[in-house]
This record gives sequence, C-alpha cells and structure tokens, in this order.
Amino acid sequence: MSNMLDYIDWRGDLTFETDAFNEVDNFIFCMLSYVDFNRIYDSYNPDVKISIKDAAEEFVKTHDKKSLKALGVIIPWENIRKMLYKMGKSQRFSPVQVSDFTNEIDYEREMQFCAMTFHLNADEMLVCFRGTDETLVAWKEDFRLSYLNEIPAQKRASEYLLQIAEKFPDKKIYVGGHSKGGNLAKYSSVCVTDEVLERIDAIYNNDGPGFLPDIVSSERFARIERKVKNFVPQSSLVGQMFLHKGQRIIVRSNYRGVYQHDIFGWEIKGTHAVTVKSFTASGELNHEIFNTRINGMTLDERREFVDIFCNIIDSTGAKNLLDLSEARAKSAALVLKSYGELEKEKKQLMQSCLTRLFDLRNLKK
Repeated sequence: MSNMLDYIDWRGDLTFETDAFNEVDNFIFCMLSYVDFNRIYDSYNPDVKISIKDAAEEFVKTHDKKSLKALGVIIPWENIRKMLYKMGKSQRFSPVQVSDFTNEIDYEREMQFCAMTFHLNADEMLVCFRGTDETLVAWKEDFRLSYLNEIPAQKRASEYLLQIAEKFPDKKIYVGGHSKGGNLAKYSSVCVTDEVLERIDAIYNNDGPGFLPDIVSSERFARIERKVKNFVPQSSLVGQMFLHKGQRIIVRSNYRGVYQHDIFGWEIKGTHAVTVKSFTASGELNHEIFNTRINGMTLDERREFVDIFCNIIDSTGAKNLLDLSEARAKSAALVLKSYGELEKEKKQLMQSCLTRLFDLRNLKK
C-alpha cells in the first residue's frame, strides 16, 4: 500500500506553483516538524530561511542509523530521514524554505513547544506546530489538557501564529500539526484577529487531541469550524480524546492499534488520504474511554489524578522516554516504590479513576 514516501516519488516533479498544496503535503510537513533545524546547523538563525534541499543534505550527512536511535524511541526517525532525503531531491519540496524555527522546553512552566514556518512559494506559507516529543515535560503538559482550558504551549502557539502573520503580511496561510501540534494549530487559529483569520485557508489537525467543552462551544471556536480538517486513523486513540469541531476524515492505516498515530502508515492515493466510513471496534472503544468515561470525572479529580501520576513519574529522575526505556527495570521499581508510599486517600483516587476509565465490563453496547 502507498504512503507519503511514495507520494514524493509520484508528485515530486510538480512544484507548488504548478500543483496546489494539498492534504498529503500537510502530512509530510507535519512529520518533518519533528526535525530540530537548530541542531542541523551550528549557528542557526531563525530569521534566515533554509531550503529543504540544504537541510536534507546536512541532516542525512550527520544522522546515520546509530545516531537516529539516540534521538528517542517514539518518533519514526528512519522514515523521517528517508522522507527528508527524498524531499531534498524533489522539485516540489527542495526549494521550500524554512524560517522562524523555535524549540522551547520550559521545566518550570512545564511547557514543550516547537514551531516553524514553511514558505511553499512567494505567496503561501504553512505554519507548522510539532506534536509531543520525547521529553517527559511534554507528556505531563498533555495530561493537563484533561482539565485546563489553556496549557502553556497553546498560549505560546497563539503568540507564534500572530507573530508570523505580522512578519509576512502578504502571504496566504495554512496552519497544521500532528498530535498535540494539531491541537495547537486549531487553538492558535481561534485566537487570531479576524484579519489574520481571513488569510488562513485551512487548518489541519492530524490525529491531535481536542478540547474541553468551554473551548469548543465558544463563539471564537465557531469562527474557525469551516476551515478545520480533522484527520484520524480508523483506530484513533489520540485524535479521539476530548471534543472536536470541524470536518472529520477517517483514514485507512496499514499499522495496528496505537501505531496508527504514525502518519507513515496512512494510505495515500493521488493527492488524498484513503478514507473509510467508520472507526474499527478498538477505535470506538477509545472514544468510549476518553470521552464518555472521562466526562464522568470532575475537573478536580482529573487534576489530582494527573498530579499524582506525574509525581510518580518524576520519582524516576528520568527527563525523557529514552531515559525510562534504557533503565526500565530501575524505573519500574521506583514507580512501584513511589506508588506504595502514597497516602491511602490518593491510592483510592488513583484506583477509582483507573477503574472508571478501563473497566471493560461497563462498555456501552
């Protein structure tokens, strides 16, 4: 089955001037957002535009299979390396320029934020937000989506989109992201002025989580609804968390279970994703767990559950998922020790929340 890599082979000879930006291009750039452009160059200047051609040459030259493993455990680095290599050789992608790359990890505010702008041609640009990376601070921030109307990365994304719109005032804008990046794409678009919103052609949320009711029911959110495209695989987990508005497009994936979150498994035909009419049984179960059931928990319960869970993870001393993976036995022991030392009331809260979320006996028929 064909995927994004095949698409680059098929359409790579067609520039953005001759063939318009489409949903598959969106997938490609959103996966490219996981590359740290400031690490490719020793003296990176966000105000200087870098071509995909030059970035590809540097990345491929400095990242072999061994060094890719050191980048982490959840991002599909080998496929990203293949994709960037193909992009650098294609007429469609090689002249595209990257500017205003920023990657911010703030341990005090517990914020992970990364964004960049891809200049497709003289008249159009894609503002792209990275999803959750390997850092544990990123995952802790994600969990807080369950009880906060605004997390720090959302506020920062709003500032970034407005900054880019002002910096390049004559360009049509696309906004997109994968995973949490898709959530940031929608949230930042909600916050812009009417003038900037008029310039936004489409907002792409690629299997990203949604929002609490206060956000999706707001007048501000209603402004962007017609521009939003929510792409989710048929067994989506992340993309079914919380509430969404906008067009929902269910994509066929060649991967199974949670691995469908990886866009490289999504089937492509021509300039579109291959779609299906409904979710699989596991996709329906994910919706049940992360919507119907989580709605049965108060915001205070969610907050306390997340705080306890994050404190347990902090007890391992790990900074990222690679740390946890490389010392999994030690990490597991520290987690168990930390849980065992919890006060009785906190243990009861954890057990109650987990039972309500994952008790398979009470599934909706």
